[in-house]
Amino acid sequence: MATHIFHVPNMNCANCQTTIRQALEENPEVVLVNIELNNKRVSVESDLDSQEIADIITDAGYTPEDYVGRPGLLGRLFGG
Repeated sequence: MATHIFHVPNMNCANCQTTIRQALEENPEVVLVNIELNNKRVSVESDLDSQEIADIITDAGYTPEDYVGRPGLLGRLFGG
């Protein structure tokens, strides 16, 4: 089981969030979906690989991108 995180830049509203959540939850291999609308971030816990999850989000009408986390204050200060 792995956690896959995507940035979805064209997820703009609660309806977008619901559409993505429903599309992902239709797959029985998806265990947990966490969506942060403000950050446009979708986190999925599943045995599916990243490409399969990205395909589900794309088929729902959205554009998933690999999420690249931004370092926090300590990361910026200490290069972590």
